[in-house]
Amino acid sequence: MVQHSDALLRRLYLDFNRRFFNNELPLDTKVIWMPVVDDCVAESTKPDDGPFIIKMSPSISGFRRFFKLILIHEMCHIKLWGRRGDYHGKLWKEEIIRVLKAGAVRWL
Repeated sequence: MVQHSDALLRRLYLDFNRRFFNNELPLDTKVIWMPVVDDCVAESTKPDDGPFIIKMSPSISGFRRFFKLILIHEMCHIKLWGRRGDYHGKLWKEEIIRVLKAGAVRWL
């Protein structure tokens, strides 16, 4: 099943990628509103045969500042993808702090 990015989420992803990640994250990442398992509000996945997918729970769609922060959170996971044992560890914490210090809070 081909999934297309939501226009708003896609625009935010591309903007945040440019502003805070030096366009280093994959440009073909799909960003969609879709229920997420285990009561999470978002998740990042990487199918073997396709681009990254960031799924954002529709339950947070009415909370613009919150879902932008969650999108940035997931983008930090994509930047560090493949680094074992650091899901929310030292490297991830350093990355999210870097992005927030770079001004991401102003864009929420």
